[in-house]
Amino acid sequence: MAILYSLGLLERKSAQNQPFNALEFVHLATEASRLANADRRNIVGDPAYSNVNSRVSVLLSPGYLNGRAAFIGSTGTGTVPVGGHRPMHSPVHGDRSRRLRSAQSTGSPAR
Repeated sequence: MAILYSLGLLERKSAQNQPFNALEFVHLATEASRLANADRRNIVGDPAYSNVNSRVSVLLSPGYLNGRAAFIGSTGTGTVPVGGHRPMHSPVHGDRSRRLRSAQSTGSPAR
């Protein structure tokens, strides 16, 4: 999924017009890979615990890829922006992200 996603971003940034070893191509490939892996981690998650087909379909859709490609500029991004369609609740672990945010604000450990 991450490779198809990266290739979709590279296509939208016209990376095919760059020489393979050009700095611009390396920059585009690096940023595309960063976005692909961030969305894979944050949106798709572990396929062993849920059906990811619908989430992958959204991630590989032309509209979503167009929006994410817009984040790739001429310089590297310091932090990869979180993509949309993020799962709000993990069926196995519950809403751990909400508990982590709560623990961070209160100083107590998350469970």
